Amino acid sequence: MKVHLEFIDWLRKRGVSLNLTNLVIVDRNNRELRASGNISMNEIILSIPLRVAVTPADTESSELGKAITAANFMTKDFKSTIFIALSMLKKRNEEYFAPWLNVLPDDVSNYPMFFGKEERDWLKGSSIMSIPVFNGNSCNC
Repeated sequence: MKVHLEFIDWLRKRGVSLNLTNLVIVDRNNRELRASGNISMNEIILSIPLRVAVTPADTESSELGKAITAANFMTKDFKSTIFIALSMLKKRNEEYFAPWLNVLPDDVSNYPMFFGKEERDWLKGSSIMSIPVFNGNSCNC
């Protein structure tokens, strides 16, 4: 897809190194980064400069970020996810990040983090359910 190729070009122009990797586009909402060769122990296969990363720190110090932290109702991992989402919303109107935001999925219904109770029940006993954000224990509200 054109937006994915533009995104890879955007990354490379900004110093992202995708050594030994290929982007495989499964469909509009799913893509994979796959190894294109053997990877040696301690070999760096992906390097992302902070100027192109979206991190929790981008939003954590904002007024909303401080309110979320003060509420103290989320685990650290879930709070980081919320901060990253807020950061992306903040950057969505910035042309600089347009290629990055254009490849985000339109539909996240197949991501376990967004599953309902019935769908999560199907995953009981799997290792993914040991991660708090997937098993519903990320919020004490």
